[in-house]
Amino acid sequence: MKQYDKIVAHIPHSSIQDYSYGWMGSVWMFKHVKRLTDWHTDLLFVSNNPNVETLVFPHSRFYLDVERLDDDPLESIGQGKIYTKYEGFKRCRLTSDDVEMLNRCYQEWKRRCAESVVENTLVVDCHSFPHDVSSDIDVCIGFNDDGTRPEDEVVEYIVNQFKIFGYRVGINNPYTNSIVFCEGHDSIMIEINKSVYMDESTLEMQPWSYRIHNAIMRMYDNLLKV
Repeated sequence: MKQYDKIVAHIPHSSIQDYSYGWMGSVWMFKHVKRLTDWHTDLLFVSNNPNVETLVFPHSRFYLDVERLDDDPLESIGQGKIYTKYEGFKRCRLTSDDVEMLNRCYQEWKRRCAESVVENTLVVDCHSFPHDVSSDIDVCIGFNDDGTRPEDEVVEYIVNQFKIFGYRVGINNPYTNSIVFCEGHDSIMIEINKSVYMDESTLEMQPWSYRIHNAIMRMYDNLLKV
């Protein structure tokens, strides 16, 4: 099986910082922020291994969604990199200076991500999803249908690693694709069902969350050369 010199764990949606920036009715909108934030992924995917670099975006996706493309198809419904609409809520208080600032933040983050890549890097796109999206899948493994897809043995190993820990695994189900920083690296997305590690009503981590963390840490160690 291929092993990597470096793993970059990209965690884009764990923060709620600045979620209300420019939004009308931000208090009522928090139910969507609560649902769509990838709570505690900035803990689950973080490793002490020196060959694992963690990139945690410090703002809410409702402030700026760095997973979106520059010209994302979701722009058509107001959910490109700068959300302007969501479930009846509108973002009406953005000036041209605000938009310029957000675009600059987006480009700076993309540059930082690209600079994290060295030769033979695996990018792990780290997410979670609400239980009601797919109650029969605990872990979703997603990848692109292009040159960034890891080789079959790597994908098979990652799938089996979670199965060994007793988790039910979906491949490109319920989500697919994975983030790409630049040319020349492999990329895989890992989405964890929130019910596996947290209480979705209180947002608190459960005592058994260490199991999914241990599975991820073992995966990192076995995918690295050192």
